[in-house]
Amino acid sequence: DEGVTVKLPSGKFTTLNPKNRAMIGTLAGGGASERPFTCFEN
Repeated sequence: DEGVTVKLPSGKFTTLNPKNRAMIGTLAGGGASERPFTCFEN
């Protein structure tokens, strides 16, 4: 099997099909669990 070896942030290596597409960066919604910088009150 020929493929592309990628190192994940966890330190693990995985082999992917070179025809696959990938996006580099933070996944969508990655900051959804972060607290807002300001608090809104009634």
